[in-house]
Amino acid sequence: MLMNSVKLFIRTDQLTKDGRYAIYVRLIINRRKKDVSLRIYVKPKDWNFKRNLVNKSDPESIRKNRLIKKYKNKAENIVDDCFFNNETLTFYDFEARLLNKEYNDDSFLEFVFDEIVKRNFAKETNRTYNSQITKLQQF
Repeated sequence: MLMNSVKLFIRTDQLTKDGRYAIYVRLIINRRKKDVSLRIYVKPKDWNFKRNLVNKSDPESIRKNRLIKKYKNKAENIVDDCFFNNETLTFYDFEARLLNKEYNDDSFLEFVFDEIVKRNFAKETNRTYNSQITKLQQF
C-alpha cells in the first residue's frame, strides 16, 4: 500500500509582478510529488510559515484562509477516500478532483466566493460583492 500525504506551501521561487507568491497544495505519492496551485496569492510579509495561513495584515486574510482550509480539507478527503476504498490515486485524478468546478444548486455561493477571490478585485468592489453574498445567504 502506497502512502500518500498532502501539505500546503507557497512557491517562493515564483514571484508575481506585484510581489506576491502563489499558494500550493502538494500531493506526495510514493516519494514523488505533484504541486497544484490554489490560485490564491499572498505577499511574503503576510504569510505565516509556521501555520501555513495568511496573516491578518492581509486585508483579504479571512477569505483566503477559509479557501486554504477548504482546499486542504478537500485534498485530505480525496487522499483518505482513495485509501479507505483501496483505490489507486494518480496525480491527474487528484488534480482533477481537487479543482473540479462542477457546481450544483447548493454550491452557487461557493462558486461566487471562489470567483471573487480569484479575480482579485479592488478592496471596495470586494466589500460590495461580499455584502451581496451575505444578503443571498440570508435570503
